[in-house]
Amino acid sequence: MDNLFKKLGAALEILGENWWPESEDGAFEPLSKCRSPREAAYVLGVAYYIEKEIGIRVILRGGAAFEQTGVWFVEPRWKGIGVPSHLLIVPHYGDRHGRPHDFGIFYGDEAYDDEGVERPRWKLAYSLNILDKGGALRIAGRYESVNVAQSDARTWFRWIVAAERV
Repeated sequence: MDNLFKKLGAALEILGENWWPESEDGAFEPLSKCRSPREAAYVLGVAYYIEKEIGIRVILRGGAAFEQTGVWFVEPRWKGIGVPSHLLIVPHYGDRHGRPHDFGIFYGDEAYDDEGVERPRWKLAYSLNILDKGGALRIAGRYESVNVAQSDARTWFRWIVAAERV
């Protein structure tokens, strides 16, 4: 746990912001799978982007898709985008063919178990690979893939938002 706190502290330094997302207990444990603070900063950067750039409050919770743990962005409620209401980012996602990705990005719909507990049905929307230290990314989506020459941990998610507006 100590290493996770160090990683999160370093990730916040990378973001360069005096900010912390609202979260439930255990929400950040999946970030222990991140190989570096930079990878953790990319996940925290999504919460930052949604809150600061889109203006929607985010609550983070631990979640899992296909037995792979991730950070669940509970009901981000996108403005003007037809995206499902739940987002899950799984660090070091292994796809069904066994290929590793730095992140799997899942969308979930409103679903509840027999006891009334919220359990979204997750569907893979994008896989993401960080290609180099300069922030080059490869984002593979449902309809197309894109290489992003340079990205910032705080703003890379705008590429996903832009893809959803198409």
